[in-house]
Amino acid sequence: DVRAVHDSLRERVEHIRWVDLVGRESHARSHRQSARGHGRSVAFVSNRDGQYDIWVGLAAGGRLIRVTNDSSVESHPSWSPDGTKIAFAKLKESGLWDIWEIPALGGPTRRVIVDATEPAWSPDGRSLAYSNLATNTIWSCDTSGGNARAVTQLDSFYRVHRQAAFSHDGKSIV
Repeated sequence: DVRAVHDSLRERVEHIRWVDLVGRESHARSHRQSARGHGRSVAFVSNRDGQYDIWVGLAAGGRLIRVTNDSSVESHPSWSPDGTKIAFAKLKESGLWDIWEIPALGGPTRRVIVDATEPAWSPDGRSLAYSNLATNTIWSCDTSGGNARAVTQLDSFYRVHRQAAFSHDGKSIV
């Protein structure tokens, strides 16, 4: 029933907790973007050639560029604020995810964070927020993967924290 789905979604939205970078409750707002260049370019995952890879293209259409090309499953592409890099999650043979970075039009990849998924760039491009799979909480680190710190802590109501996003000013993470 549509009303039940709507009520369920509204209940979830009402339970979103905003925290600043040191874990204090905040009232900031966030917007998670999947496009860059004022919405002209998009990054997405597709299995159009038989494996799940990251692709980029113009939102208006045209030629697509395959950014990754390996047998691992890639997921959750996230553009850097300057549009030059894409952070993404890559599934390991162990069944766990790591966060990697690649130039926006392809090139050599670099592992940034182990046992993590769902990367989100800070607006200034100096930090990444992500889901830490070992703790089921949100963490933040610099873009080299260093200075990692927990942003959220589990409690009796929130047993898993996922899909981090920075506020527009970069001072809070949801």
